[in-house]
Amino acid sequence: MIKGEDPLRLQHSSNDPSGGLKVTDKDSRMLTEAILEYMGWVKSMERAGGSPGAIRYTRILTEFLIYGIHKGVAWEKMFTLHTVEAFRRYSGYKGAFSALKALSEYLFSQGRIDHPLNLSKPTPPLPEVYEGYLLYHLHALNSSPPHLRRIRRVLCPFHEYLGKNGIPLSGLTIEQCDAFMATFNVSDYSRRLYRYCLRGFLRYLYHEKKIINKDVAPLSWDLLSLLRKDCPGFYAHTR
Repeated sequence: MIKGEDPLRLQHSSNDPSGGLKVTDKDSRMLTEAILEYMGWVKSMERAGGSPGAIRYTRILTEFLIYGIHKGVAWEKMFTLHTVEAFRRYSGYKGAFSALKALSEYLFSQGRIDHPLNLSKPTPPLPEVYEGYLLYHLHALNSSPPHLRRIRRVLCPFHEYLGKNGIPLSGLTIEQCDAFMATFNVSDYSRRLYRYCLRGFLRYLYHEKKIINKDVAPLSWDLLSLLRKDCPGFYAHTR
Protein backbone atom coordinates (compact mmCIF):
# COMPACT_ATOMS: atom_id res chain seq x y z
CA MET A 1 0.00 0.00 0.00
CA ILE A 2 1.23 3.51 -0.84
CA LYS A 3 2.14 5.35 2.34
CA GLY A 4 -0.48 7.90 3.26
CA GLU A 5 -3.11 6.41 0.99
CA ASP A 6 -6.52 5.86 2.56
CA PRO A 7 -7.24 2.11 2.32
CA LEU A 8 -10.99 2.80 2.35
CA ARG A 9 -10.92 4.67 -0.96
CA LEU A 10 -12.13 1.86 -3.18
CA GLN A 11 -13.60 3.68 -6.17
CA HIS A 12 -17.17 2.49 -6.73
CA SER A 13 -18.38 1.49 -10.16
CA SER A 14 -21.96 0.40 -10.79
CA ASN A 15 -20.74 -2.05 -13.43
CA ASP A 16 -17.96 -3.48 -11.31
CA PRO A 17 -18.96 -5.46 -8.17
CA SER A 18 -15.43 -5.15 -6.87
CA GLY A 19 -15.87 -1.38 -6.50
CA GLY A 20 -13.27 -0.49 -9.15
CA LEU A 21 -10.42 -2.47 -7.61
CA LYS A 22 -8.73 -4.55 -10.31
CA VAL A 23 -8.77 -8.23 -9.38
CA THR A 24 -6.94 -10.76 -11.49
CA ASP A 25 -8.60 -14.04 -10.49
CA LYS A 26 -11.88 -15.48 -9.27
CA ASP A 27 -10.80 -16.10 -5.68
CA SER A 28 -9.56 -12.53 -5.19
CA ARG A 29 -12.74 -11.16 -6.73
CA MET A 30 -14.86 -13.28 -4.37
CA LEU A 31 -12.92 -11.92 -1.39
CA THR A 32 -13.30 -8.35 -2.67
CA GLU A 33 -17.06 -8.73 -3.05
CA ALA A 34 -17.36 -10.41 0.36
CA ILE A 35 -15.52 -7.63 2.19
CA LEU A 36 -17.42 -4.87 0.41
CA GLU A 37 -20.74 -6.57 1.19
CA TYR A 38 -19.74 -6.96 4.83
CA MET A 39 -18.72 -3.30 5.05
CA GLY A 40 -22.05 -2.30 3.52
CA TRP A 41 -23.89 -4.47 6.02
CA VAL A 42 -22.02 -2.89 8.94
CA LYS A 43 -22.88 0.60 7.68
CA SER A 44 -26.54 -0.33 7.28
CA MET A 45 -26.56 -1.66 10.85
CA GLU A 46 -25.03 1.61 12.02
CA ARG A 47 -27.68 3.66 10.22
CA ALA A 48 -30.40 1.45 11.70
CA GLY A 49 -29.08 2.09 15.19
CA GLY A 50 -27.40 -1.29 15.62
CA SER A 51 -23.98 -1.87 17.09
CA PRO A 52 -21.33 -0.05 15.00
CA GLY A 53 -18.43 -1.83 16.69
CA ALA A 54 -17.51 -3.94 13.67
CA ILE A 55 -16.70 -0.81 11.63
CA ARG A 56 -13.32 -0.64 13.35
CA TYR A 57 -12.33 -3.74 11.36
CA THR A 58 -12.56 -1.91 8.03
CA ARG A 59 -8.85 -1.08 7.75
CA ILE A 60 -7.83 -4.60 8.81
CA LEU A 61 -10.16 -6.20 6.26
CA THR A 62 -8.89 -3.90 3.52
CA GLU A 63 -5.34 -4.93 4.39
CA PHE A 64 -6.45 -8.56 4.31
CA LEU A 65 -7.93 -8.02 0.85
CA ILE A 66 -4.62 -6.64 -0.42
CA TYR A 67 -2.76 -9.48 1.31
CA GLY A 68 -5.03 -12.09 -0.26
CA ILE A 69 -4.59 -10.64 -3.74
CA HIS A 70 -0.83 -10.25 -3.35
CA LYS A 71 -0.35 -13.77 -2.01
CA GLY A 72 -2.91 -15.36 -4.33
CA VAL A 73 -4.78 -17.05 -1.46
CA ALA A 74 -7.41 -19.51 -2.68
CA TRP A 75 -11.00 -18.91 -1.50
CA GLU A 76 -11.18 -22.21 0.38
CA LYS A 77 -8.02 -21.23 2.29
CA MET A 78 -9.14 -17.71 3.19
CA PHE A 79 -10.69 -18.49 6.56
CA THR A 80 -8.31 -21.01 8.04
CA LEU A 81 -6.20 -20.66 11.15
CA HIS A 82 -3.03 -20.96 9.05
CA THR A 83 -4.00 -18.08 6.75
CA VAL A 84 -5.15 -15.84 9.58
CA GLU A 85 -1.98 -16.42 11.58
CA ALA A 86 0.16 -15.73 8.50
CA PHE A 87 -1.75 -12.49 7.87
CA ARG A 88 -1.42 -11.45 11.51
CA ARG A 89 2.36 -11.87 11.35
CA TYR A 90 2.51 -10.08 8.00
CA SER A 91 0.34 -7.10 9.01
CA GLY A 92 1.10 -6.83 12.71
CA TYR A 93 -2.57 -6.21 13.51
CA LYS A 94 -3.50 -7.54 16.94
CA GLY A 95 -7.17 -7.50 15.98
CA ALA A 96 -6.72 -9.66 12.89
CA PHE A 97 -8.34 -12.72 14.50
CA SER A 98 -11.42 -10.80 15.67
CA ALA A 99 -11.86 -9.02 12.34
CA LEU A 100 -11.66 -12.13 10.19
CA LYS A 101 -13.84 -14.09 12.58
CA ALA A 102 -16.51 -11.39 12.30
CA LEU A 103 -16.26 -11.45 8.50
CA SER A 104 -16.45 -15.25 8.38
CA GLU A 105 -19.52 -15.30 10.64
CA TYR A 106 -21.26 -12.84 8.33
CA LEU A 107 -20.38 -14.93 5.25
CA PHE A 108 -21.55 -18.09 7.00
CA SER A 109 -24.89 -16.46 7.84
CA GLN A 110 -25.27 -15.62 4.13
CA GLY A 111 -24.43 -19.16 3.02
CA ARG A 112 -21.21 -18.06 1.35
CA ILE A 113 -18.93 -20.40 3.33
CA ASP A 114 -19.55 -23.78 4.95
CA HIS A 115 -18.51 -22.78 8.46
CA PRO A 116 -17.18 -19.69 10.26
CA LEU A 117 -13.59 -19.32 11.35
CA ASN A 118 -12.96 -21.34 14.50
CA LEU A 119 -9.98 -20.15 16.51
CA SER A 120 -10.41 -22.61 19.35
CA LYS A 121 -8.64 -25.93 19.55
CA PRO A 122 -10.77 -28.85 18.33
CA THR A 123 -12.47 -30.63 21.19
CA PRO A 124 -11.97 -34.40 21.47
CA PRO A 125 -15.04 -36.43 20.53
CA LEU A 126 -17.38 -37.66 23.24
CA PRO A 127 -18.41 -41.32 23.57
CA GLU A 128 -20.70 -42.65 20.87
CA VAL A 129 -24.01 -42.12 22.66
CA TYR A 130 -23.22 -38.42 23.22
CA GLU A 131 -22.05 -37.83 19.66
CA GLY A 132 -25.11 -39.73 18.45
CA TYR A 133 -27.32 -37.30 20.32
CA LEU A 134 -25.58 -34.33 18.72
CA LEU A 135 -26.04 -35.89 15.27
CA TYR A 136 -29.69 -36.49 16.13
CA HIS A 137 -30.05 -32.78 16.90
CA LEU A 138 -28.23 -31.82 13.72
CA HIS A 139 -30.08 -34.03 11.25
CA ALA A 140 -33.45 -34.79 12.83
CA LEU A 141 -34.09 -31.52 14.65
CA ASN A 142 -32.09 -29.16 12.39
CA SER A 143 -30.56 -27.47 15.42
CA SER A 144 -28.40 -24.40 14.82
CA PRO A 145 -24.60 -24.50 15.34
CA PRO A 146 -24.82 -22.23 18.43
CA HIS A 147 -27.36 -24.57 20.03
CA LEU A 148 -25.20 -27.60 19.23
CA ARG A 149 -22.22 -25.88 20.85
CA ARG A 150 -24.34 -25.13 23.92
CA ILE A 151 -25.37 -28.78 24.19
CA ARG A 152 -21.77 -29.93 23.88
CA ARG A 153 -20.75 -27.48 26.62
CA VAL A 154 -23.16 -29.30 28.91
CA LEU A 155 -22.47 -32.86 27.78
CA CYS A 156 -18.68 -32.63 28.07
CA PRO A 157 -18.63 -31.80 31.81
CA PHE A 158 -21.58 -34.16 32.37
CA HIS A 159 -19.60 -37.05 30.92
CA GLU A 160 -16.57 -36.07 33.04
CA TYR A 161 -18.73 -35.78 36.15
CA LEU A 162 -20.22 -39.25 35.68
CA GLY A 163 -16.80 -40.78 35.05
CA LYS A 164 -15.22 -39.07 38.05
CA ASN A 165 -18.00 -40.31 40.35
CA GLY A 166 -18.31 -43.77 38.82
CA ILE A 167 -21.92 -43.26 37.72
CA PRO A 168 -23.13 -45.27 34.69
CA LEU A 169 -25.69 -43.66 32.39
CA SER A 170 -28.02 -46.59 32.98
CA GLY A 171 -28.11 -45.86 36.71
CA LEU A 172 -28.79 -42.11 36.63
CA THR A 173 -30.99 -40.65 39.34
CA ILE A 174 -32.59 -37.24 39.67
CA GLU A 175 -30.39 -36.53 42.71
CA GLN A 176 -27.23 -37.14 40.67
CA CYS A 177 -28.46 -34.84 37.90
CA ASP A 178 -29.30 -32.24 40.53
CA ALA A 179 -25.83 -32.53 42.02
CA PHE A 180 -24.25 -32.14 38.59
CA MET A 181 -26.22 -28.98 37.84
CA ALA A 182 -25.05 -27.55 41.17
CA THR A 183 -21.45 -27.63 39.86
CA PHE A 184 -22.16 -24.81 37.38
CA ASN A 185 -21.21 -21.40 38.71
CA VAL A 186 -23.34 -19.46 36.22
CA SER A 187 -26.30 -17.11 36.17
CA ASP A 188 -29.82 -18.40 36.68
CA TYR A 189 -30.55 -17.81 33.00
CA SER A 190 -27.56 -19.89 31.88
CA ARG A 191 -28.44 -22.57 34.41
CA ARG A 192 -31.93 -22.87 32.91
CA LEU A 193 -30.45 -23.21 29.42
CA TYR A 194 -28.01 -25.88 30.58
CA ARG A 195 -30.78 -27.73 32.42
CA TYR A 196 -32.87 -27.65 29.25
CA CYS A 197 -29.97 -29.15 27.28
CA LEU A 198 -29.45 -31.92 29.83
CA ARG A 199 -33.16 -32.75 29.94
CA GLY A 200 -33.14 -33.21 26.18
CA PHE A 201 -30.28 -35.67 26.47
CA LEU A 202 -32.08 -37.59 29.23
CA ARG A 203 -35.20 -37.85 27.07
CA TYR A 204 -33.04 -39.19 24.26
CA LEU A 205 -31.53 -41.81 26.56
CA TYR A 206 -34.99 -42.93 27.69
CA HIS A 207 -37.10 -42.71 24.53
CA GLU A 208 -34.61 -43.31 21.73
CA LYS A 209 -31.81 -45.42 23.20
CA LYS A 210 -33.62 -47.18 26.10
CA ILE A 211 -30.50 -46.76 28.22
CA ILE A 212 -32.28 -45.48 31.31
CA ASN A 213 -35.46 -47.16 32.57
CA LYS A 214 -37.12 -44.06 34.03
CA ASP A 215 -37.94 -40.79 32.32
CA VAL A 216 -36.46 -38.27 34.75
CA ALA A 217 -36.37 -35.40 32.25
CA PRO A 218 -39.88 -34.01 33.00
CA LEU A 219 -39.06 -33.59 36.67
CA SER A 220 -38.21 -30.08 37.78
CA TRP A 221 -34.97 -30.13 39.72
CA ASP A 222 -35.68 -26.64 41.05
CA LEU A 223 -39.00 -27.83 42.42
CA LEU A 224 -37.44 -30.93 43.95
CA SER A 225 -34.80 -28.76 45.60
CA LEU A 226 -37.53 -26.64 47.18
CA LEU A 227 -39.39 -29.74 48.33
CA ARG A 228 -36.28 -31.16 49.94
CA LYS A 229 -35.72 -27.88 51.79
CA ASP A 230 -39.27 -26.91 52.78
CA CYS A 231 -41.27 -30.15 52.76
CA PRO A 232 -38.90 -33.06 53.36
CA GLY A 233 -41.75 -35.36 54.33
CA PHE A 234 -43.65 -34.65 51.12
CA TYR A 235 -40.48 -35.06 49.04
CA ALA A 236 -39.80 -38.46 50.62
CA HIS A 237 -43.36 -39.50 49.84
CA THR A 238 -43.14 -38.44 46.19
CA ARG A 239 -39.96 -40.44 45.77
